[in-house]
Amino acid sequence: MGSRNHHLSLFLLIFLMLLALSGFPNAQAQAESRLDITSSDGSKFPVVSLNVIASTGDSSRLSDLSGLILSEAGQQIADYEVAETYVGTELIFIIDANASIGQRDDAGGQTRHEKVRDSILRYANQFMDEEQLDRVSIIVPSEDGADLLLDRAVFPNAVINEINFYEALPVDPTPLNEMISLALDRATESYGDGRFQAVVLFTDGAELDEQLDYPTLVDKAQAINIPIFSVILGARADEDEITNVNGLSQPTRGSYVHMPEPTGTDPLYSLIQSHGPQFQVQYRSRLASSGLHDVAVELAGARAETQVEVEVAPPATEIVVDNSRPIRRVVASPDDPLTSAEPASQPIVARVTWPDGHPRMLTDATLLVDGSPQPPASNPELSADGLIILDWDISNLDEGTYELFVKVNDELGLQGHSNVLPMAIIVEGLAGEVTETMDTAPANEVEEGTDKAFQDLVQNLSLAGLAIGLLALFGAVIILILALVLLRRRRRTKAIKAQTAVPTAQSASPGEHEATQVIMPAFAVQSSASAYFEPLENAPDHGNNITLTSNNVAIGRDPKLAQVVFADKSVSRLHARVMEQNGVFQLYDEGSASGTYINFKQITLKPQVLNDNDDVHFGRVHLRFHVVPTVEDADSTQVMPSPVRSDEASPMAAEEDLSTQPYMPNQPGSAGRPQAPPPRDAPPPATDEDEDDISTQPYMPHSPRR
Repeated sequence: MGSRNHHLSLFLLIFLMLLALSGFPNAQAQAESRLDITSSDGSKFPVVSLNVIASTGDSSRLSDLSGLILSEAGQQIADYEVAETYVGTELIFIIDANASIGQRDDAGGQTRHEKVRDSILRYANQFMDEEQLDRVSIIVPSEDGADLLLDRAVFPNAVINEINFYEALPVDPTPLNEMISLALDRATESYGDGRFQAVVLFTDGAELDEQLDYPTLVDKAQAINIPIFSVILGARADEDEITNVNGLSQPTRGSYVHMPEPTGTDPLYSLIQSHGPQFQVQYRSRLASSGLHDVAVELAGARAETQVEVEVAPPATEIVVDNSRPIRRVVASPDDPLTSAEPASQPIVARVTWPDGHPRMLTDATLLVDGSPQPPASNPELSADGLIILDWDISNLDEGTYELFVKVNDELGLQGHSNVLPMAIIVEGLAGEVTETMDTAPANEVEEGTDKAFQDLVQNLSLAGLAIGLLALFGAVIILILALVLLRRRRRTKAIKAQTAVPTAQSASPGEHEATQVIMPAFAVQSSASAYFEPLENAPDHGNNITLTSNNVAIGRDPKLAQVVFADKSVSRLHARVMEQNGVFQLYDEGSASGTYINFKQITLKPQVLNDNDDVHFGRVHLRFHVVPTVEDADSTQVMPSPVRSDEASPMAAEEDLSTQPYMPNQPGSAGRPQAPPPRDAPPPATDEDEDDISTQPYMPHSPRR
């Protein structure tokens, strides 16, 4: 009996070992924690920045990097700083739209497709970054294979629009392996952007073990450290469905959630978005040579490596002192020693530049005189212009020429040095120089007298030139005044002649009066402006610009109701109207279902003015409005008929002197122009025949994709 139990236990143990090694999805082990360097930046060398993602085995973000070990070129860096910087996320949705996608799990409830739609809408509305740093793609099945419905959209409105208008046509079986492979390929292409990437798979999970090549997909995901999260659809999640999705999720640091309602994915979205901000590690590099250098970080047994490329060159130094004049040292009394001469020290200015474009700190700077070093300056600070001042002790130096030389060392141990600059010193006032000074005194006095006479001459000439200049200016002013007086008299004469010409024509006989016309010069008038729409998105039926040919243009999907027609389903049969009056264009919404937008803001039934270069949306149709003003010929003339007296004129008209009223031509096109429609409180009631076959979700416009 004992032997039989022993054999039974041994058989059971062997069976369990075979099950563990059989490669079933549920036998996959949970992946280790993740440490990944998403980017490295050496542009501000010697300061180097690293962006780091650190997470647990299920991709939960670590709260800090306590215990992080940083090394560069094999040498550990102890001093570094950790901050956070928002990089964004890249999320790829995969919709396994098989035969069950239209199923309702409870009577009167939403279909699975509607739950998936609302879940993605929640992500776009509540979780995407407003600064457009997040990216979203959507992959769906089609009869031809995997279809990329949305590719790396950065605007929440773009995600909202695509998922609202997506019609899930069941494909059974779905090309799910191809769809996941496409998602991983797209993620590989953008891996270098540095965002946290994730795949979210909506599926019922029932047939994954028959559809997927688990080893190949897992290897592709692990190569770029991208987790695959699974969302199980249906009223419940069975054990076989959980086992199937875990075959993808567990080895890629992902997980699964069951979604009986759209809110079930909120915790998953919160986890993904927590990786939008990444850890930024900054340190001062010690690299003293150009090229690629290895940098590594370690934390809790996980390790990540990258390479930093730097270009390093020694500092360049030059002395910027003017040596064309000697340094003069003066002794107060001939009997005083040389050491009493002033000045006793001389500042030497040197400029330090960086040929590699990376300014650094200096550890020391030294001035050498004839090869002998002066006391060095420790940790000198450079000015904004890269200047440094060193003191030269000249208290014991006699007359002569000395060779100056400056060298500096930077924080990387690289040394720069200047060229040799000769500098002369003259000492005045020592014994033996008095006679020479007295002999030269008369010459100096003569020279000073000559200089004074020359200065007096220059001053007299300056006063004479000033007087001549004032006289010339006064004459110019007189000439200008005379010219203005003559010009005014000439204009007045012309005006008098013009005024006397009109009464001559009016003094004619009554019969001649009717035929008389006064010719008035025409003035330039602004004619009615022309305008057109430039198609940008979702208007394939209009390849060229859409010109507005009248001042009342209806826009819609029904050719019987609209002059400008778009076939897109988001456009209502009668969607909107553009009216123009006196060169002003106004846009009216005709009670459309998908809405009318100007510059991404929805307009109401109240008319809104259209300006040049405005972005306009009719549902999903995206256009740009342009105005082209036209001006009539300003050189033409207009013939003004003389007023004709009529015996049938009204008494009020008879009292007015019509002949003195100037003729004012009407603005072109103003006659008969329709006025703006009266305000409408509500759109006209729609009949069954007038309903538009579009989604009930409102359209949210967005800028064109980047």
